[in-house]
Amino acid sequence: MSEAPTIDYDDAARIAFDATSPANRGGLRIGLEVEYLPVVVDDDGCPAGRPNLPTLLHVLDGLGTPTTVAGNPALDLGRLGVVTFEPGGQIEHAGPPLPPGRALEVAAVVESAVAERLAAAGMASLSLGWDPWHDPETVGQQLPGDRYRAMDRYFRRRGDLGPQMMRNTCALQVNVDTTLDRWKTACVIAPLLTATFATAPDAHAGSRRASIWQRLDPTRTGVPSPDRGPADALFDLALMADVLLVRRPGGSIPGVPGWTFADWIDRDHPVYGRPDEADFAYHLTTLFPEVRPRRGWLELRGIDALPARSREAAVVLVTGGLYDGRAADEIREIMSPHLHDLSDLWRNAARAGLTHPTVGSLADAVWAAALDGARRSGLFDEAHLASAEEYLDRWVATRQAPGRWLAERTPEEVVAWAASTATVTA
Repeated sequence: MSEAPTIDYDDAARIAFDATSPANRGGLRIGLEVEYLPVVVDDDGCPAGRPNLPTLLHVLDGLGTPTTVAGNPALDLGRLGVVTFEPGGQIEHAGPPLPPGRALEVAAVVESAVAERLAAAGMASLSLGWDPWHDPETVGQQLPGDRYRAMDRYFRRRGDLGPQMMRNTCALQVNVDTTLDRWKTACVIAPLLTATFATAPDAHAGSRRASIWQRLDPTRTGVPSPDRGPADALFDLALMADVLLVRRPGGSIPGVPGWTFADWIDRDHPVYGRPDEADFAYHLTTLFPEVRPRRGWLELRGIDALPARSREAAVVLVTGGLYDGRAADEIREIMSPHLHDLSDLWRNAARAGLTHPTVGSLADAVWAAALDGARRSGLFDEAHLASAEEYLDRWVATRQAPGRWLAERTPEEVVAWAASTATVTA
């Protein structure tokens, strides 16, 4: 039982408010969290296995200063951010808050450095939303920290999708400064991000990665309602979400599906007692809505991992749509008939992607407004804007995101497309 003071609903609401309060960063900044899927490739360029974490650390030696994050190995890149690893050994680069163009440049520099080291060792870093070739049980749990071991056990109690999500998926997370208008706009575009930027090779789904998340644990995922402010939305989700794990001296204990945080506040647990403030604050880090307010940021979590050129398009459109006031107003107006069926749109985006008539037509209108906003903003050079225009012409206009196109390619072609740090013609 915790010795710290226990909390009630008012305490929890205060913590949620503090966790979502805007931060003044002095100018327009975004944060990028870029994930790659490391794979061994054979002489024909086909995927032939996934490296384990010790191998990756050896291959990436010299990229940064070895450190740890939450008990797991990491590489400190100084002003370029930090490299961490996901449970299946996926590589994640979290860049510092920067103007959008500069954030893209830093991401490209680190990506090139990672790709060069992996290539020298017979590997490639792939920007794909999902690994279609390797069994996650064979990949194995790579991280030693308590969190991921407990998370693995918890998700196994809910079904068989935990290993897929933890070990075989990759995303691009775009973080923007919190304001109420940006929150509302981010919520309404969340389903369109899922449909537009799907790169998991799958002929039968709009986004395999999103489909996995939707079925994994519905108590802690979903599209927030823009009618609720970020603090209220996070508070509501946190109370109704099952407790994923309990941290106590000696380790983390996985939760039991059906036991919510509200249950924990209302009733003493026979082993863990009542929750304290640290329990609730940590619980917030185990929630995974498509737009997650955290530490003054809005984390947009609906984008699959993207190669460099496509990543530029995503950043241009997200920034143009959320930071240009005129574009944001236009987008909210376009989406206004769908404010109360965003969850349905998200499910349709995962199932059918841009081929769904409503999702496809909304993507056309919303991204056109966002691109106009990016042009007005003056934040991007012509090459960045061209990337966005090309992406919309190639994928949105034809109602086919990259994932379905990749499903029709050979493994060698998928590797070549996903490993590219420049343009690969599709």
